[in-house]
Amino acid sequence: GHTHRIYSMRMVGTQNARDQTTSSTDGSVCSWLVDMLVHPQETLLLIHAGHNKTGEVAITTLDFPDNETTTFWVGTKEGNVYQANRYDCAGVKAGLNQHDVYKGHAGRVMRLRFHPLAGPVDFSDLFLAASVDRMVKLWRARTIPPVYSFDEVDDYVYDAKWHLAHPVVLGTADGSGKFDSWNSNNDTEVRMIFYLEMQRY
Repeated sequence: GHTHRIYSMRMVGTQNARDQTTSSTDGSVCSWLVDMLVHPQETLLLIHAGHNKTGEVAITTLDFPDNETTTFWVGTKEGNVYQANRYDCAGVKAGLNQHDVYKGHAGRVMRLRFHPLAGPVDFSDLFLAASVDRMVKLWRARTIPPVYSFDEVDDYVYDAKWHLAHPVVLGTADGSGKFDSWNSNNDTEVRMIFYLEMQRY
C-alpha cells in the first residue's frame, strides 16, 4: 500500500468490473478490489529519472478520462502534470511518461478533472488543473502548452469541475469558500456567477 498520505481516489472500470485507484505523495498508485481492501491488487511507483531532487513523483491528484482504465494523468506537489500508464502496452512501459511534462503551475496541483464523455461532441481529451497558485488551467491531453488559463481567482483553488450537462460550463472552489462558475463560450475573463458562503457565528 501507501507509505504517505492518500491525496486522491478514483473508481475505474466498467459497471461489472471496477476497482478503486488511489495515489499518494510517495509516488505510488495502488489499485484495490472493492471487495478486498486488505492489500492492493497492483502497486505502481511513479519515478521521474530526470528530476533534480528525488526520483519520486509527489502525487497530489489523479484522474482518468472517461472509458479509460490504463492511461491516467497525475498532478504533483511541484506544480507539474504528467501522463502515466498502468501497464506495459504497445511498446510503452508502465509508469510515468517523462517526455510529456505539463508545466504551467507555480504551486501544488490540487485537482485534475477530465471533461465527461457526454453529448454529441467528444471533449473527453480536455482536462482542468486547479492549483494553489490561484489558477485553473485548461489542457488538452497530449498537447502542451495549456489551451487557456482561468486566473481571476482570489485564493488557492482546491477544486474545479465540468458541468454535467453543459459542455462549456465549469465551476471552481477556492480557499476563501467562494464558488465561481465560468462559461467558456462567453467572456472567460469574467466569471458568470460567484457565490460566497459566509460563516455564521
